[in-house]
Amino acid sequence: MSTASVLTSERRRRPRQRKSPTLLYWLIAIVLLVAVAYQVRLSVDVVHSLSTKTPFFDLATASNRVAVATPDASALGIRIGDQLLEVNGRPYRGTQQLWTAALRTSPGSAFQVAVRSPGIEQTRVIAVPVVTAPSSWAKKTFYVLLNIVMPVICILLGCWVVMARPRDYQAWLLLGLLLGFTQLLETHTVTTWGSGFREAAMIYHIGLVTLWPVFMFLFAYSFPEPFPAKSSSPLARVRPWIALLPLLFFGSVDVVASVAEISDYSKFDHLYR
Repeated sequence: MSTASVLTSERRRRPRQRKSPTLLYWLIAIVLLVAVAYQVRLSVDVVHSLSTKTPFFDLATASNRVAVATPDASALGIRIGDQLLEVNGRPYRGTQQLWTAALRTSPGSAFQVAVRSPGIEQTRVIAVPVVTAPSSWAKKTFYVLLNIVMPVICILLGCWVVMARPRDYQAWLLLGLLLGFTQLLETHTVTTWGSGFREAAMIYHIGLVTLWPVFMFLFAYSFPEPFPAKSSSPLARVRPWIALLPLLFFGSVDVVASVAEISDYSKFDHLYR
């Protein structure tokens, strides 16, 4: 056997050295930076909210209709189905207006809302009190664990997994699952952040809420092995995405509507009636 053929044979047997996944590490760094920045800013609001308590009510997406009202809010006269017309004497335009009033009112004071029930022309002006929260360390500890400690652990764990296996598709799905899990709890304080930051934060929040079931589905579809196993059909790769198209479409609409309703809910009001 000639020397050339021996060298060729050795080259074929020698395993290829894979390039370092530099771009993937940069992507991980960006994801980690964004997630940590969001969580740090949100944690400031979480700590602030521990000292105050307000009768809670929430509105439907891109609407001025009350969708959730706690017993405390109902006792004040704010009921599910009511329309929110004014906040502190100004016509209601978006969620930033409502939550800024709620979060910036000092304990012992109140902010005013004007609501109207369906089929009734009379408008009710209601003072929503903000009081000092009772000092229950058990509840506060649970709240901090749920809203700060758990998200931080999920972020660090997810990024550690993809740093250890940056080329592993399932590792990235796990990262998506863990990041989405940190956003399953509703947060309204992001609407009070500075202009530009609140819109970016809302895209991050609603985007991960929308993508969480997508990551869940894809992870279940591919773990511990792709389903159906050992399928060579080209349709096998696109089949899960076909199933996810409706969710991705309506989720994208929710993201855009949630960002728009911060300053003007009426832009998408007709889609959610």
